[in-house]
Amino acid sequence: HNGLMQMEYSSWDYSMMVAYAKGARTFERHIDIDYNNVPVSKYCSLPHQIDDWFKAFHKAKELCGGTQEKIRNVKNEELEYIDKLVRGVYLKKNKKSNSVISLEDVYFAIPKLEGQISCQDFYDNIIIKDNVNKSQPLLSNNIIKKQKGVLDGRFIST
Repeated sequence: HNGLMQMEYSSWDYSMMVAYAKGARTFERHIDIDYNNVPVSKYCSLPHQIDDWFKAFHKAKELCGGTQEKIRNVKNEELEYIDKLVRGVYLKKNKKSNSVISLEDVYFAIPKLEGQISCQDFYDNIIIKDNVNKSQPLLSNNIIKKQKGVLDGRFIST
């Protein structure tokens, strides 16, 4: 977590709001009261100032929206719209069956067709079952295995 330890007066509200918006989630302020004519240190806050500070915190939280602890409830219409923008994987050149497909062999474009690997699902060095021609989609049912590395001349698959 990022944090803000504010030891100087600059603003009781804006500094809190900016810090929260920038990702700070741990905050520290020194609080003091006027007592027996002992002056309050400049780096300390008085109770009414802390009240402003906490109000700013709650307002910043409201303005910034949800947190990582909450799952955003996304409407179906929004999901459908976003899904239409996901890029599918297409081949740059003809590839024969049992070929290894790497990032250099593909490009990502809209539309992503049903059954096609998306740019989010693609991983380097997969092996295809059947021939795939240039500009054709890479379909998930055409993937044999992922080639992770070589061990004693044999491919390791997952």
